[in-house]
Amino acid sequence: MPVTTDAERAKELARDVVLSQGNVFIKELLREKGRIGATKEDFARNLDSAIDDGTLRLADIEEWVQRVEGWGLQYIYLWQVTQAFARQAKWRDASSIRRAVRVAGLADVWGAATAQAFPEAMTLTRLSYDDGRLLFEWHEAGSFWVREPSKDKPPELEGDEIYRYDAYRQRGERSVMRFEFRPAQAVAAAFIPSPATTGAHAAALNQMFASVDGLVPRRQLSAFNVGQAISRLDDAQLRPSDFRTQTTRLSGQGAYVEFGSTVPGHGYREVDTIREVRLAVEPGTVTGDTATILFSAPAEAGPARQVRVQFYGRDGRIWVRAQMTAEQIWVLLDQIRSIT
Repeated sequence: MPVTTDAERAKELARDVVLSQGNVFIKELLREKGRIGATKEDFARNLDSAIDDGTLRLADIEEWVQRVEGWGLQYIYLWQVTQAFARQAKWRDASSIRRAVRVAGLADVWGAATAQAFPEAMTLTRLSYDDGRLLFEWHEAGSFWVREPSKDKPPELEGDEIYRYDAYRQRGERSVMRFEFRPAQAVAAAFIPSPATTGAHAAALNQMFASVDGLVPRRQLSAFNVGQAISRLDDAQLRPSDFRTQTTRLSGQGAYVEFGSTVPGHGYREVDTIREVRLAVEPGTVTGDTATILFSAPAEAGPARQVRVQFYGRDGRIWVRAQMTAEQIWVLLDQIRSIT
């Protein structure tokens, strides 16, 4: 039966999307409404109840999904956009943007509602321009298995052998790919969920640019220097800062050096002798090959947590290894950009 009312659509969105998010993020949504819970089942009941009594509206869930779905746990590519292109008048005029969208052949996804579909292949589902940002969104279905002990079967004898059956339940999920352009900062970013070592990753990037190029041509983009970011971030964290390097590899003039901590969750700067050796490397004399840097996701933008971020200088990409909110991701990216 088709979904017709806002309440029905809210419940559908909650079931198909919200429950696939990390528990800590669902708790944030429910805490705002005075109902939390401890398990996915509790969350489902509390969400339905809040929707039924009007405490939680469709708009609340749609806004929440846009903030948390598919942010983090992804590879990120950053580009500087040419100033001449970013300052074009059309980026300050909604009607001009709509015309450009029609010319690009993307009118069917312009301003679309938060997608509930689980398409089998990566599909462009939404294109929007809000709060000074142009945002493309793609979705793709996936699934994984979760343990369901309540459905386990006790050991049983079959002939001379004893068998035990442990139950797993299949749960649907979906991947989200994004491209975001922020004219005011003259910056663009791609957010790719597929592993970088797979053909799917390269295919996703090609698919993304095939859609994006009509509005933000690739020739207007200059790749962010991730290698330079590694060396400068590593220099900066040697002084008191809210981030620290766990491992880093720096190279220059045909040689390289690596620094690292063997203690999970700690930076190498916490060992005085190693920090002193690192300080002997003059800033600007090396570039970064790889690094794992620990950042603090700000509590004012979502659940506070320590986030491990891996940098790949030669490949020009960043891998965020934890779920975050959209605001937290951009706080992190702005911090990285500001130091380079």
